[in-house]
Amino acid sequence: MSKMGYTDKPVETLTEDSFGIKTYINGLCQFIVSCDTPMTISIQGDWGSGKTSMMSMIKKEIDDKVYPIWFNTWQYSQFNMGKDLCVSFLENLITKLHSKAENRTTKILETSLRILKIGAKTAISTVGLDGGAIVDVFNKEDADIAKAVSDLKDAFQDSVNDKLKESKKDRVVIFVDDLDRLNPAKAVELLEVLKVFLDCENCVFILAVDYSVVTAGVKQKFGNLVDDDKGKSFFDKIIQLPFKMPVAQYDIKKYIYDMLVKMDMKVNSKIISDYKDLIKTSIGFNPRSIKRLFNTYQLLNLISCCKASKVQEELRQKLLFATICMQMTYDHLYSLIVTSSKNNELTGKSLRGLADPDIVRNYKGLPEELRLVNKDGKIDEDELLKMCSFMKAFVSIVDIDKSMLLSDQELNDLKEILFFSSVTSIMEETKVNSGMEIEQKIRTRNRAIIDAVDANLTNTVGDFMIWQPIKAENDIKLSDVSCSIDLLSTSGIPFKFEFLITSKSLEDICLLVRFKCGAEFLEKLKELFGPNPLDHEIIPIINDKGYEYTCIGIREADAAITITKKIEEVYETLKKKGYIA
Repeated sequence: MSKMGYTDKPVETLTEDSFGIKTYINGLCQFIVSCDTPMTISIQGDWGSGKTSMMSMIKKEIDDKVYPIWFNTWQYSQFNMGKDLCVSFLENLITKLHSKAENRTTKILETSLRILKIGAKTAISTVGLDGGAIVDVFNKEDADIAKAVSDLKDAFQDSVNDKLKESKKDRVVIFVDDLDRLNPAKAVELLEVLKVFLDCENCVFILAVDYSVVTAGVKQKFGNLVDDDKGKSFFDKIIQLPFKMPVAQYDIKKYIYDMLVKMDMKVNSKIISDYKDLIKTSIGFNPRSIKRLFNTYQLLNLISCCKASKVQEELRQKLLFATICMQMTYDHLYSLIVTSSKNNELTGKSLRGLADPDIVRNYKGLPEELRLVNKDGKIDEDELLKMCSFMKAFVSIVDIDKSMLLSDQELNDLKEILFFSSVTSIMEETKVNSGMEIEQKIRTRNRAIIDAVDANLTNTVGDFMIWQPIKAENDIKLSDVSCSIDLLSTSGIPFKFEFLITSKSLEDICLLVRFKCGAEFLEKLKELFGPNPLDHEIIPIINDKGYEYTCIGIREADAAITITKKIEEVYETLKKKGYIA
């Protein structure tokens, strides 16, 4: 087996490219070596999207055609050089342009740099947004600094010309990497310095910088009074060719294939397609995130070989990969499923429900638990749909026989993977105090009863939605469990048929049957149902939500059978009395 793990080292040659972006690199290379100068190109993309790799591959491809210079702003800023970063950049740039023979240009450059080092704080940091010459910002007392800047610019052009004559190349290509890792204001300051030199003939600047960083930096440096249009104007004056990383065009299937082959794992088109769907709906196609994903995958694959030995090999690896995708992107969803598994509450129905936007949206407390609610208290629909799309792909992996029911064996295989996956989770396990132990036992018992009842009713009444509180509040206990199904009366009134079991102790099981509807239909429902729609001896409570019947004293031993019969009787009564078809 080859070396394990994937570092953050950038790709340097096209032969290492697993994302299939050769076309873009070749196009940029042709443009860079043949464009008119001066020219400034921005390579834009989120952190980890592959900007450094793209620049490295471009540099490798054009090395023999141009004179390249590479400057990494991140490395300089890490050595407490933030305040002197601009002068450090100029010094580094000029050093790499020095000709072998010392001449007048060399002396001017050295003298100008010495003066600028002394007055760097005033000379570099006060350039305005109007793009005017640096000399315009100095007063008479700073005349020596202003002259140094002016001399430096002229000497820089001469130095470029000398270097090209010496190297027998027709242009200098200067790569400036990691600008978007700097403090935004510092990045803007460096861009302002660059602005003075960007109009030098025979120079092409390639900058790894994002538009959002520039606009944020402009606001940081010049205050919130500077609007977005001013930031865009500043960006446009510097950049002649903005290029966005083609993340959406990455050949993810090839990348996954290369990763799995390197791990000596089984690869086929179905596996690659499944993995791509999971990545797409979770972490996305950011290369750095995918590397982290596969690093975690390799570690847990080693552990799971022993820990989950009962799970068939290909399935184990797929379940593992799907679980890690969830863990890295939807940590609260992962925590919820792991907790449900530990409490023996994880069912095929509950997993499938998490893939249904309507169920998640309307399940009391669930959107908040899954962090799908924004500051305004509204559900983030985009995040909801993305999470449900992921869960659809996740359930498809668990559902080996594609029956959509999820058998006990399929769930047990998933539980084995969940058992050890928490070693790479950033979420802390919920600590249950001893005072909650009895409540938890009641919760587990009540859930088992409801699951059995729900299974019994599927073919007679219909498919109920199970609800169990995520946390206790007001009159709702953690052990309460309910089932509901939407019905339509013969007169067209929509209402919910719901039953709930609640307990105060392990010996106590209380059943409640409810008919609920929206406020706009309540009076019509009362008119149809009357005071006692089931003709029970105990009259129901009628409130602003509908009707509620209570049945106390159900024995635990035959609770599932008893409740099933009672719910079927209620359903049949509704039909016999003509309330439903």
